[in-house]
Amino acid sequence: MRRVLLLMIIILLLFLPATFASEIEFQEGLNSFFGFMPAGFDFEHARQAEGGPGFSDLSTLIDLSGQPTPLFYAQRTIALKLANFQKTKKIKERIRGKIILEGQYKFINDDRVIYVLWGKGRLPSEIKGKVKVADISGSEKVLTSGSIRLTSSPIFIEIIE
Repeated sequence: MRRVLLLMIIILLLFLPATFASEIEFQEGLNSFFGFMPAGFDFEHARQAEGGPGFSDLSTLIDLSGQPTPLFYAQRTIALKLANFQKTKKIKERIRGKIILEGQYKFINDDRVIYVLWGKGRLPSEIKGKVKVADISGSEKVLTSGSIRLTSSPIFIEIIE
């Protein structure tokens, strides 16, 4: 069941981001990336990918000055949050063309459950109480589930109470 997610990251790095004209398009590409994960892919760290002439900082891990880019932080967050998951479940998905407008996925590793959510929908009913929420850059907060509003940017949710 486990496959190497590195292939998907390579596709994301080499083919999709080069066409991104804006952060919105970058976000849509990242959201589509999550749609592949419930199909049984596993994550492995990608090698650094530096840009050059003709490459946007949105399509590389390291910018020309040697600094990490938003894609670097997104991949780091995905690796930290979703490494070694054993099972996935698609809760909800709304697609238009090649873009996943709304995604709700559940990743399970033994007794640990992480939800990856975005879009305009509501939280799954099983998410209640205190939760740890991380944005795609890895910034974490503890919130009550009722205070969370989904946006077009993916968030990672772990129930802690």
